[in-house]
Amino acid sequence: MEVTLTSAKNLRGVITVPGDKSISHRSLILASLAHGRSRIANFSFSKDCFSTMNSLRSREGNGSVTDVSPIA
Repeated sequence: MEVTLTSAKNLRGVITVPGDKSISHRSLILASLAHGRSRIANFSFSKDCFSTMNSLRSREGNGSVTDVSPIA
């Protein structure tokens, strides 16, 4: 499947994907780049995911993760 993305002024929505460590890391990185607050569900509560979260919290940016919930 090929998808072409173009720039947008605003992006808002919900994406549901199966939870795992790789997706958890990526969701944290995307949330740190976004403006405003992000809520991450199906988050992998592993040691390295928490390390990524703490590293991103220490950088100055616009985005913040306000809530994470575990993989069901």
